[in-house]
Amino acid sequence: MTVEATISLTDHTAKVAELQLTLKDVESKLTLKDEQIATLTAEIATLKDAEVKRLADANAKRIDVAFEQYKDVKKLTDLDKEAMGYLISAKPETFEKLYPVVSVQTQVLAARLSDTRPSTALPAGVARPDLNTLTDKYLKDGLDYDHAFTKALNEINKK
Repeated sequence: MTVEATISLTDHTAKVAELQLTLKDVESKLTLKDEQIATLTAEIATLKDAEVKRLADANAKRIDVAFEQYKDVKKLTDLDKEAMGYLISAKPETFEKLYPVVSVQTQVLAARLSDTRPSTALPAGVARPDLNTLTDKYLKDGLDYDHAFTKALNEINKK
């Protein structure tokens, strides 16, 4: 007993049509994926550009700070500032060793010791009142201690 399997032409036509629909579906999905890949590639390029700009801006600010902090101590010139740009890009760890960040306390102390601080000298023959004397004076005038102290401190600092 043999079973003959016959497939009619209409069966073949239906199967081919079904495969063509499947192929078109796959092709449309591939086109969609290609568009998504192009979009994501553009977004990655934009993000990379933004990161490069952010790093360049951060380095420029760091160079400005280091130059201001070390220009007098190390007698830096504009040429040195340009070299600092190359150094921070190529070897940031070496840059940080050569130009470490100076703490705010050190900056304040250095400013107080520099020659550029404002003169607080009074004219000859005029004695500078001390803080306690002025505070007591304002307390006697009826101010509370906090206001008297603040007013005395402001008066001393303005001279």
